Order: sequence, then structure tokens, then C-alpha cells
Amino acid sequence: MDLESCLGLPDQKVTDGKTTLFMYNANSSHSLSLTIPIIDFVGASFSGYCHATFRFEKDRVIAVHYSGDTDDPLGGGQDAVCAPIVRSCFAQRASSQP
Repeated sequence: MDLESCLGLPDQKVTDGKTTLFMYNANSSHSLSLTIPIIDFVGASFSGYCHATFRFEKDRVIAVHYSGDTDDPLGGGQDAVCAPIVRSCFAQRASSQP
């Protein structure tokens, strides 16, 4: 499966010798608000970002690294901000399995 076919073109591509890096970026923000009669309004918001780096050697992904503010404390969990970057690849792979 071609990484660019499911993720699209990378935001940045670097080649050094036999190693190629594809970098993808994602941003996320959302908020949660509640109205409690005695206290009035209570709210929380979250904003995060992810830089996903895919390392290739011999046309194969040999490593994936996430960096940035990738965790979502409002329910998404560890590396949740990175999920949209790879979600389409997993969906394509699942639909192609027998």
C-alpha cells in the first residue's frame, strides 16, 4: 500500500542517503461546556497538534514517530490528536482484508 495514496502528499519530505522522511501535521481543538444551575457555566477546552514522521528505507516504513501536544485529556487519550493522520490508512487496509 502506498502511504501517499491514503494520507495524501506529506507536508514535508526529506531524503538523506537511503532514508526518506515524510512529515504530516494535524491540529485539533474542541471544548466541553456545562450549565449547572447553582454555579452557572463551567467549561473546558483543549487544543493540540501532532507532527507525525514516517521513516522509509528501501521503500518501506520502518518507523513512525509522533511529536507535539498529541494527547487529548477531554476523552481522546494518548496520541489522539494524531489519529486523523493515520485513520484513512487503517480504514483502507481494513476494507481490503478478506
